[in-house]
Amino acid sequence: MLFPPVLRSLSLSLLVCCVLLAQPAASLFAAAEQASTIYLPLVITPSISVSPFQFTKSNTCNDDFSTPVLAPATFSYGIKQLEVSTTVDGVTGLVWRLEWVIDGQHEPRLDKTGTLDQPVQRVSMKVAYSANGTCNDPLPRGAWGVRLLLNGKIYQEATATIQ
Repeated sequence: MLFPPVLRSLSLSLLVCCVLLAQPAASLFAAAEQASTIYLPLVITPSISVSPFQFTKSNTCNDDFSTPVLAPATFSYGIKQLEVSTTVDGVTGLVWRLEWVIDGQHEPRLDKTGTLDQPVQRVSMKVAYSANGTCNDPLPRGAWGVRLLLNGKIYQEATATIQ
């Protein structure tokens, strides 16, 4: 009795499957292991050191800043400028950003961005506030939070309070 071609190829496929299933499982996996090599990337993370934030204030618009104060800092109402600074050590080429969060609200217009181009670099920023765009008015009372981001990752946060 002759089988149609479709059944003959099906019979041959079933025969091959049966032979493969009859093989010990270890020999099937051994062949697969010999055929593939897995390469994993080597990832080296640089050691980044960031100094604690320091805040300074100025009661004038002439950039005569006070002695730096480590965060958390508290200042009396009436200051005209607030400066924050930190030092980043151990890496170059990363994008940094300082973001201000005043009373829990992010203020993107105050953000400052740059690129670390030295192995040890000071990152700083000062803010002044005025409804008319000059430095004549004191900064509003509240919690002035600042955060440092390196390549989009938050590395440090601190707050200065103006009472």
